[in-house]
Amino acid sequence: MPAPQRRRLGVCVDTCHVFSAGYDLVSDYEGVWARFDGVIGRSRLRVMHLNDSKTPLGSRRDRHELIAEGSLGELPFRRIMCDERLARVPKLIETPKLEDAVKTYTRMLARLKGYQADHPPKEVSRRRTAKRVRRLPEA
Repeated sequence: MPAPQRRRLGVCVDTCHVFSAGYDLVSDYEGVWARFDGVIGRSRLRVMHLNDSKTPLGSRRDRHELIAEGSLGELPFRRIMCDERLARVPKLIETPKLEDAVKTYTRMLARLKGYQADHPPKEVSRRRTAKRVRRLPEA
């Protein structure tokens, strides 16, 4: 990629996509981010889509599940919400809507904030980073 365009490149990390592609956020969280840093670079990370996966690691199928209710489980989301390196990265909840989208997103947001409240990042206040988790607007 030519340098002028390379400077403008930003990426979105989707937790389900990463897991389905074979990057193990459950057992090798630090390794996944080390690989990301080496290949893409953390400075290019612009946003994250938070969602669990209905399919197993490396399945190559993008099937979103409610946060902490799929193959990823709770641990990677706790780590993401408490990872100081990700504190300023906007995070979007991208889960199934179920019968009531607002109720589902409210439940997912409360879950994520709970993870953060259990182990708040050291240098960034909980209040400030909690606002970084947003739900997607209705389609």
